[in-house]
Order: sequence, then C-alpha cells, then structure tokens
Amino acid sequence: MQRDLVLTAIGVVAAGAVVFGIGLYVAGSMGSSAKEQPEPKNETSGPVAKEQVHPKEQTPGKTHSPAKDKEQTADQTAAQSPAASSPSGDKASEILAAAEELKPGVKELTTRYNDLLAKGDYDEAWNTARKALNIAGRSDPAWRLRLANATYLAKMLPAQKRYSEACNIYTELLARPASFADVKDAEWAQYRVCTCYRELGRWDEAMQAAVAFLDHYATSTHAPEIRLLHAQGLSASGKRIEAQEELTRILASNPPDEVKAQVQLRLAEVDWERLKTEPAEPPVQNATVKADPEETAGNGAPPVSATQPPETAESETSGLPPAEWAKIKAAAQRSDFQTAGDLLEAWASDKSRLTEKQRVKLRISYAKLLSSLPSTGTGK
Repeated sequence: MQRDLVLTAIGVVAAGAVVFGIGLYVAGSMGSSAKEQPEPKNETSGPVAKEQVHPKEQTPGKTHSPAKDKEQTADQTAAQSPAASSPSGDKASEILAAAEELKPGVKELTTRYNDLLAKGDYDEAWNTARKALNIAGRSDPAWRLRLANATYLAKMLPAQKRYSEACNIYTELLARPASFADVKDAEWAQYRVCTCYRELGRWDEAMQAAVAFLDHYATSTHAPEIRLLHAQGLSASGKRIEAQEELTRILASNPPDEVKAQVQLRLAEVDWERLKTEPAEPPVQNATVKADPEETAGNGAPPVSATQPPETAESETSGLPPAEWAKIKAAAQRSDFQTAGDLLEAWASDKSRLTEKQRVKLRISYAKLLSSLPSTGTGK
C-alpha cells in the first residue's frame, strides 16, 4: 500500500515536469517568432531617416524613390524636346506662315516707295520706309538707305531734324561699306553727307566730307557741285582768297549750267564780301558809256553816264544800260550761255565804264538770272 502511494507521487511529479517542460518549449518558440518579425519602417527616424538628403545637395542622377525617378525622367524628356525652348508645334507653324506672308509685302512696299518718291510724295515715302523696316528688320541696309533718302526730303520733319537724321543714317552705312549692294549707292551716300552738312551749316565737317568725296569720286557727275560746296566752306571760314581761286577754277572747267549759275553767284558774293573790308576803288571820272549804234540809231537815246548813281540806273544791273541787260537776258533765256557770258564779261571786266561795286552787282544779277531759268537750278 505504501509502495503504491510512493509510485503515484512520483508519477504526479513526472507529469508536472513534463507539462512544465512543454510550457517552456512553447514559450521559447513564441519568443523566437517574435524576434524574427521585421521592424516597422519609420520615415522620420532610424536608418532610413539618416539617408535623406536636401534636394540642392543631391548627387545628379541619384534617385531616392520611384516617384522621383518618374518625375526626373519626365523632366529630362521635356528638356530634350524642341517644344521646351520654342513655341508649340501649332504656334511655330503659324509664325512661319505669317513670315512667308510678309515677304511679298516687302516687295510691294518697295514698289510703293519708288512710286511715291517719283511723285514727290516724300512724307508718305518716309512712312513707307519705316513700315518696311519693321518687316524686313531694323538693320536692313537697303531699306536704311531708302529711309535716309526719304528723311532728307520729307517736308513733315523740321529741316534741322531731317538733315541731321539723314546724315546719321548715311554715315552709319558708310562705316560698313559691305552694306551697299552697288558702288553707286556708296557714292550717293557720301554725296548726301556733304549736302547734309551744307544744309546744317556745319562747314568744317562739310569740307572734310567734300575732300573725302573728291578723293574717291573725282570724275563723278556730282564732283562740280561738291567742289562748289568746298569753295563755299572756304568762304564761310573767312578764307575768301582761297574760295575765289577755287571758284575761278570751277568756272574754267566748264561745269554744268546749274553749277555754273551757282559759281557765278558765289564768286560775286565773295567779291562783295571783299569790298566790305577792302578800300573802295576810286570812282570813274568823266567817262561815258559807249552806246551801241544799233540801239541808239533813230531813237536819239542819250548815253548813260558811268558816274550816274546806281539808284538812278537800271536797278537790277546797277549801272548797265537796260538795252545791254536785255541782250544778256535774251541770250540766257534761249540757252545761249556762251553769248550771254561774253556780253556780260564785256561790261563786268571793263573798269572804265563801271565801278567795282557795280561790276560785282552785275555778276550777282546774272547769277540770279541763271538760277531762275527753268533749265537750270540749284543742284541741291
């Protein structure tokens, strides 16, 4: 009996040990499973947080997330596309089409400009040139030259402004000789620079421009006028002797009629200025004008006294008999300038019949007569 109780106790203890062991085993298995579970990711702490970098400090090409990779790929594609730096395809096509449409417009404006210039509508020609430059480009040399030409003639602009602006454009073009499509255009621009300075009264610059023109274009049809301009500059600078010598040389070279008229006038003006500063020539004493027998025959016209005051003689010729002046005037009006000049010189060079003051006034009257004739002009 006692033996049975002992065996029972041992069995209970053994069973309890088994149960305890099983319990420990289960507890141990559960602990291992818990250790093998991955830690939940934390976006703001732990190892991941330490790898985040400021966008400005990121290494080019290094990515940090699929979303960023996608954004960078999109940006790179956009940067490589022509549309990223230019208008959209449709917009670019519209711009090109508009440009093509404008090209014929420039040709039409060229025709319009030439027509307006031929008609003398210089103001509208000026507006047309400005419009064309907006289409062809502000630096287009052909239209810059046309603008200068129209500016020089435009009546809507004050004289000082048009000559100054035209001169600036001509000078700008001359600084770039390659701008001219034809050497004649360069010659014309240099010629106009001279006349611009003349109209502005800037004689020092006008003379410099004249020398430059004559150095390059001595045989130009504009050369006589530019030589006259140079002589005017000498006179304006007080160099009357040099001016007179230059004018005399021009006259001896048989220049065109319109230039000849101007030379005659300038030569008389130089003489007139000289008379203001030099002692007057003594008056002619006891001399009478030799009357033309053909003019006095049958009419008994008395000879005109050379001592007669200019106020009582023919007003426009200052001492020349009216009949003699009528001959000179008639010859000039029928374009027989050789005869008119010979008749004039017969009186203008004879100190026995007219005083120097009268001779100078006679030359001025003749020069004014030539300038007023339809076949002559100022040459400006």
